[in-house]
Amino acid sequence: IDNIMVGSVSNETVSGVYAANEVTFIFELGAFGILEGAGIFIQQFNGAKDEEHMKQCFRYKIGAGILYLIIAIPIVFIFGKYLIALYCQKDSSSSIILSEGIKYLNIIAISYIPYTIGTFYSSSLREIGKTKYAMYSSLSAIACNVIFNFIFIILLSWGGQGAALATLIARVVEMIVLILI
Repeated sequence: IDNIMVGSVSNETVSGVYAANEVTFIFELGAFGILEGAGIFIQQFNGAKDEEHMKQCFRYKIGAGILYLIIAIPIVFIFGKYLIALYCQKDSSSSIILSEGIKYLNIIAISYIPYTIGTFYSSSLREIGKTKYAMYSSLSAIACNVIFNFIFIILLSWGGQGAALATLIARVVEMIVLILI
């Protein structure tokens, strides 16, 4: 959604947001891999009606996810600009793209925390067959992201930083919905 909505700002902003989202994609792949490993066991224990081992796997998800956050977020803040630079090195506007990407990444990296916590819950709900709750939280996040993107990007002209802030808010809302379900 961010990539589409910043299209009204400038080509450099779109490119910067796109490049930063590549870093985010790498983060999300790592989180998914770590958390879904335990998910296989949650599904098996759910089928066997073994609640104690299901809880143990969920606690593993939490511990592994927090450890991943502790390692990954500093790496993104330290090395994120170099990864973004890889995507814009041959562009004539590379310094502007890099600047826009770094501004976006510095905000979006904070959203990795609610994203990971939300993923603990949403993946576990799907693994035990309660898929509609994960869907409701995703729909609430998408609606929030679109609304806040419109406010921050279009109405307030905050550009890529507005898009990142909208995504951060959407991920917090999604996390809260999942925790409260």
